Amino acid sequence: MRIPKAGTTGLVLLSVLLPAGPVHAAAHRTGSPVEALSERAETSTTWVHGDGSLTTELTAGPIRFERDGRWVPVDTDLTARADGTVAPKAHPAGLTLAGEGGDIADSLAEARTAKPRDLATSSA
Repeated sequence: MRIPKAGTTGLVLLSVLLPAGPVHAAAHRTGSPVEALSERAETSTTWVHGDGSLTTELTAGPIRFERDGRWVPVDTDLTARADGTVAPKAHPAGLTLAGEGGDIADSLAEARTAKPRDLATSSA
């Protein structure tokens, strides 16, 4: 087993040997690595090679998450919503950022008595 680290990307590769199976046969037939979908996770992708070895790419944070039973890639591009909030297109924690609103306090004393306001919310 070898575990080389890939610089500052947070990517770690792990390689092991796998007994022959349908995914191995597909990798052997095509000559290209085939993803082992049963091993897919939020922070890892496992590839089966034609020689029966596996390579698992591990990431420091989620690259995908499950939504309604399907894997969705994380997409942090922000979009404005009809209610004025802003949110990433696809975020595993359902992150939402407050849009415009609230009052600017003229003094620290006024800020202490101002109505609180959520600036970010998450469903996780």
